[in-house]
Amino acid sequence: MGNTRDQVGKVGLFLASGVFRTAFYVCVALLIFWLGKSAYQFGYDVFNQQAVSPGAGQEVTVVIPDGASTYDVAKILKSKGLIQDSLVFFAQEKLSTYKGQMKAGTYLLSTAYTPTRIMGILAGDALLNYAFETACRAFEEESEHALRIGKALKILADKAGIYGMIGGQVVDVQESGKAVSGEVLDFIYRLKTSALIEASMMAGAVLAGAEEGQVSRMEQIAGKIGLAFQIQDDILDVIGDSKELGKATGSDAQNHKQTYVTLHGLEESGREVERLTGEAVAILDSFSGEHEFLKELLLHLVHRTK
Repeated sequence: MGNTRDQVGKVGLFLASGVFRTAFYVCVALLIFWLGKSAYQFGYDVFNQQAVSPGAGQEVTVVIPDGASTYDVAKILKSKGLIQDSLVFFAQEKLSTYKGQMKAGTYLLSTAYTPTRIMGILAGDALLNYAFETACRAFEEESEHALRIGKALKILADKAGIYGMIGGQVVDVQESGKAVSGEVLDFIYRLKTSALIEASMMAGAVLAGAEEGQVSRMEQIAGKIGLAFQIQDDILDVIGDSKELGKATGSDAQNHKQTYVTLHGLEESGREVERLTGEAVAILDSFSGEHEFLKELLLHLVHRTK
């Protein structure tokens, strides 16, 4: 009987030890897997961690005290919501060419400039510059008309710059979400939308050898058409067909954006489009010669449904 108990006990111990060994090996395997995964994720984050934003476009004041270590700086940035992981930042700093170059002081950091937004800004800069690179080729192709080309480029620069499109965009951004007066809205539309239409028509007139008075009338035509075009755009955002437009309608209302329609209503906006268009066509008709195609183009711009 005693021998039987001993044998059962030995078998039980053997089985228990086997189970424990198996469990131990499984735990070790899981630990190795977890460590490997954590190491991989840490390494991935070191080369991919970017600033995170606590809110779109917020500005955050960061104070770096004297004698702060890299890890101290990392903890400060994390407390401000600017980075996700202090250890990752520490490793990034050690691997970077800026190692040991962080200075004590007070910094105002913006959370708006993610890599994607920075590339968007650079793309805009590049395209604006490329426009002038392209236009300047005219000097090589039509060198005998260098003076006209220079005047046309001056018009393009003026209408695209701070007194034209960019200036209008700046005011539009500053007043976004605010209740603006009709005067301010007209100012935004004339600079943001009309300016480049004016540039195209005025430059064409200059390059064709038009007199100063004729160029001025072209500017008036384009200014009225540009304003009518933008008002029509406001109207389409309310009553347009999203499928035909190729974009969602109602975005102005969703973004609480002041438009000609919110300021004057649909009917008055429609009448203003007709008035401005009629005045522009009347000035165009004062020119001699054939201009039916240009008239049809202007009418199409302001009476479009998409």
